[in-house]
Amino acid sequence: MLTLISESESFVQLIRKARTLTRIATEDAALMDELNRLIDLQNEILLTLYEKNYELEQTLAAHYEFYDSLIIEETNLESSQRSLADLEYQLIIRLTEVGIFRVEEQRLARLLEAEEILLRTPPPPTTSPGGSSGQTNPQKPKASGLAHPLPGARVTSEFGPRGGGHHAGIDIQIWGNFTAPVLAAAAGTVTHAAWENGIGWHVIISHNIDGQIVDTLYGHLSQMKVSAGDIISQGQQIGNKGTTGITFSNGHLHFEVHPGGFSWNRGVCPRLWINF
Repeated sequence: MLTLISESESFVQLIRKARTLTRIATEDAALMDELNRLIDLQNEILLTLYEKNYELEQTLAAHYEFYDSLIIEETNLESSQRSLADLEYQLIIRLTEVGIFRVEEQRLARLLEAEEILLRTPPPPTTSPGGSSGQTNPQKPKASGLAHPLPGARVTSEFGPRGGGHHAGIDIQIWGNFTAPVLAAAAGTVTHAAWENGIGWHVIISHNIDGQIVDTLYGHLSQMKVSAGDIISQGQQIGNKGTTGITFSNGHLHFEVHPGGFSWNRGVCPRLWINF
């Protein structure tokens, strides 16, 4: 500015240069104000960006933390599933043990019941009159004390292996007589007279054979003529042969013998006790 003033050749030229300098200074001040405003705006934008970036970092950190928690939960869930599978396996084993225990418990209950029957039922004679029909006994008792439960019948299926399983009794049938009377093989007490899906209507009788408990089972009956608790004589009609349960013939009697007391599928061959 001093140089411009000193180089002025006249006062008028000096005034002009001074006005020019003033205009330049004014414009510079305006530019500086605008620059300062832009700088302030830039700082505000930068501050906002820093804040947004911080929030984003915080959000990412939260997401990573949540992801880590999901990984931990997934690991815990897999561990829980394995523990649940172990518990389920142990429960199956326990239920199996309980089922076996219940079967043995039922078997023991039957044995105790049979022993009580022996105490109140004296050994019967080997022959006795027929049932309520008044007919004489057509059976021919073997030395064992058991007589034929379906006189005149012939064997249609033997005791032992059958169809990949075990046939726990012997099947006998009278052709042409679909409802032939079924007779008690010996005197005793009816311990069971009910329905089972496989064997249909059936009767179980507990006998006292020379002081030994011997149970006999009569299955696939079309009808029963006795009830649990009935004391019956040898040759008394206990029902009629039939086709109830699972059977593939026109009517037969499934007969089992259980020395020592009844237990499912643990009978002996009836031919050891009766001549068929």
